Order: sequence, then C-alpha cells, then structure tokens
Amino acid sequence: EGYDGQAMEPAVTADGQTLFFNNENDAAAQTDIHFATRTGDLTFKYAGKIPAINSDKLDAIPSIDENGRFYFTSLRSYAEDLQSLYTGTYKNGAVVDLRVVRGDINPKATGEINMDAGISFDGRQLYVARARFDGGSVVPKESDLMVASIDGYGAFRIAPDSFAQMINV
Repeated sequence: EGYDGQAMEPAVTADGQTLFFNNENDAAAQTDIHFATRTGDLTFKYAGKIPAINSDKLDAIPSIDENGRFYFTSLRSYAEDLQSLYTGTYKNGAVVDLRVVRGDINPKATGEINMDAGISFDGRQLYVARARFDGGSVVPKESDLMVASIDGYGAFRIAPDSFAQMINV
C-alpha cells in the first residue's frame, strides 16, 4: 500500500514485520532500497527509502539475517576499490554501522563485480553472484554463484567446495 513503482528483490525480517526491496534496476532510474511495514496477513504499507544507506549510485538487493544484520549491493565505491557488498545492522527503520563486507569475496579485477548476494537466515553463509562484464556491456558475459562462510573474525571466505555446492544451481 502506498507504493506505485516497481518493487524488486524482496527480503523480509525474521519476525515478518518489515519488507525490504529495491525499485527497478534500470540505467534511467535511480535504484534505491525501500521498506514497508506489515499491516495485515498479506499487506504491507510503504514506509519510504531506508535512510543513510542509499547513495547516488545503484543500491539494491537487500538481504537480512535473523539477528538484523543487513546486506546489500552498492556501486558507491566500486570505481575506486572494486567493493560492491555492504553490511550494517537494521534498527528501528534505519541501517547503522554501515561498512564493506569483509573477507576474500571481493573481485580483484575491473569488470568483475559481486552483483547480487543473499545472507542465510543464521548469518553464517553469504551466497554471491559474481559477474564478469566486457567492454562497457550492460549484460554480463558470464556469472558464477559462490558460497562464502563467515570465519571467527567476522569476515566471509569463499568455501573451498563452493563450486561443487553450486554446480547444479
């Protein structure tokens, strides 16, 4: 209720009370992350863009674990450092303690990007779609799905058997 745009890539909090989504991912649109609050069994009321996480670049693909750790894709610093996955803690309609997702999950070459990611409910695995682009194309040349597990220091490491886990997906 109250939102008339495109709603894509939804995620819901563990208690089912908050819905996150991004608007359309189109070069002509400013892609941002929005949220809505539950008003009934099958309804949510639009609450707006999430404050403090949307940038002037693409911000999309929200994901949240059972402890409120929020993950999303953003191109805010990709041109400078190849980083595209960010995290923070969702509290009272905002994401606080915003930072880059740590670990060996980030690409090392221009033209490669972690396009999408989703966190497992328990927060221990991050599922990542790594795309490769050629010469300014807006369509990836190829994309790989990877599984990264969190280590004892809060950093995500690509699982040694990631390819085997995702081969049939």
